[in-house]
Amino acid sequence: MSQFPILEKTSIWPALSEFGKEIVSPQGIFYWSGRAKKESEVNATLGTAVEDDGKNCYIPMMEGFLSDDFFKKVGGAVFEYAPMPGLLTLREKWRARMLKNSPELERYASTPVVTNGITHGIYIMGMMLMNEGEEMLTPEKYWSNYNLILPTMQRMKITPIPFFNADGRLDVDGIAQEVESCAQRQKKVVLLLNFPHNQTGFTPNEKEAAVLISSLQEIAGKNPDVPFVIVLDDAYEGYVYDGDGIRKSIFDRVFPKGMKNFSMVKMDGVSKSMLVYGLRVGFITVFANKTDGTEMSEEEHKGFCEEVANKLAGVVRGTISNCSRVGQAMTEAVLDAPEEWEKEVTSKIDLLGRRYRALKSEIEKCYEEYGRGKIWADPFNSGFFCYMNIVPEIDAKDIAEKLLREYKIGVVPNTVKDKDGKILWNGIRVAFCGVPESQMGRLAKGIFEAVYR
Repeated sequence: MSQFPILEKTSIWPALSEFGKEIVSPQGIFYWSGRAKKESEVNATLGTAVEDDGKNCYIPMMEGFLSDDFFKKVGGAVFEYAPMPGLLTLREKWRARMLKNSPELERYASTPVVTNGITHGIYIMGMMLMNEGEEMLTPEKYWSNYNLILPTMQRMKITPIPFFNADGRLDVDGIAQEVESCAQRQKKVVLLLNFPHNQTGFTPNEKEAAVLISSLQEIAGKNPDVPFVIVLDDAYEGYVYDGDGIRKSIFDRVFPKGMKNFSMVKMDGVSKSMLVYGLRVGFITVFANKTDGTEMSEEEHKGFCEEVANKLAGVVRGTISNCSRVGQAMTEAVLDAPEEWEKEVTSKIDLLGRRYRALKSEIEKCYEEYGRGKIWADPFNSGFFCYMNIVPEIDAKDIAEKLLREYKIGVVPNTVKDKDGKILWNGIRVAFCGVPESQMGRLAKGIFEAVYR
């Protein structure tokens, strides 16, 4: 049955492109979140940190920036167009913050270009790196919006690769095998990594990260004629709640200086780092080596930054023209008060850490009562979510519907199949970031009951 039975009977339908006919807003996070807001009492759908009283988490210093003093400081300039690459002062401050503890990468990093959040950054990255039909690798159970941004919008392919091994730890060997295979068949490797991971909430420990980085660099070194690009979606950087997971981006360790075929793209956003989802401010930074293996001179690096900005700004101009100047001005104001920012965000990380520990404890209680035969959580220690796997025989959407109707609990079902219809993963994404600690028992028990009843 067509999803557009009325539209197909109008004059616009024959005029649509193939893409225009195919594009569909998926029944994903915002669909289930919209329903949960109306139908649920416990809402674990949307990746927005929420206080116990239901108000959005935000850092108090942002309230001050909305005062008269802020507008006196920046004046009417906030109502002007922003430059296509973003405000230069903001871009330079973000770069300085990023490289503060990694000065050795100074001559390899471009000046960041401002994007309309990480979603827009991923879109730009795809446009810049992938031709139609080419494949990008990323660990399985990835954020569902990747599919809309990349395969649907850009006609490229996402190849999911192993994430967890049989011991429930990062499957470094499986990742390495897939990267090596891609290098041989495509003669170009683009690997998208996201730690803390959306949707599983997993972040590797120092040992796993070190082995992964070493493996990737070794494969790139053995294939000197194959371009290697590591893409980092660092949306949830810092939101780690145990003593095991790495707390900083791996960008400064994964990029090998002087390896002529190795590049990196780092994407950041203020939605989580500053808890300002509505500002829609992100950054995309390119790290590259010279093909002769030498370090760029000062003049070469200046030209590199200008040329990267020129290309990325071209995509910005061709999609949204430019990003919000008000959002950029507010982001810059936070960067000018780093100690206050870190203190206020840390308090929110502590809040989510308590929720994480409460949910993990409640899931363990449910294992004791129900077992792990039909539903089980992937390892999680960070981020805003955990992923609950459900056996293929049970439809995750049916469970989400049942939870809403009978338990007043909102979750997001996530089932992905390959081109032959085989289920690759089946389960629900649970956004513990938006659920008070006191409700974790109801959340976990409700999920298990809905599956086992």
